Amino acid sequence: RIAVENERKKIISLLMTAGAIDTLGRTALMFAAQYGDDITVKRLLIEGVDINVKDKNGNTALLHAASNGKVEITKILLNAGTDVNAKNKRRNTALILAVWYGHIDTVETLLNAGADVSAKNKRGWSALKVASKAIGNKKIARMLLDVGAVR
Repeated sequence: RIAVENERKKIISLLMTAGAIDTLGRTALMFAAQYGDDITVKRLLIEGVDINVKDKNGNTALLHAASNGKVEITKILLNAGTDVNAKNKRRNTALILAVWYGHIDTVETLLNAGADVSAKNKRGWSALKVASKAIGNKKIARMLLDVGAVR
């Protein structure tokens, strides 16, 4: 375990030093968030990476975590000060994406962190519209209504 952790630290350091990003502008933090690697996320945050940097589609690490239902990573990023209402190029927020993919625990976490329930994407859809029209998730729709989402 220690050897793995030490090796991970070396790899993270190398990636950060090189400013590693892929062709879509995704960073090591975004990949770690997307795949739920809490150790790497924490290490990158300790190293001082930009928590709100966006890839070419405008997604932050939070949007990657939320759309993949990585609730623990979502909590880590929120506690570290990420923008809960950051929008990508389609103007989707982490909340809208978590709703779209039906990640109830992530939706709850984002709502508790003060996510804007009235935010709308480029299609003019709010999280409530996504919950009620696109995916038909009544439980998520009720959660959104309970915190003040308007039909």
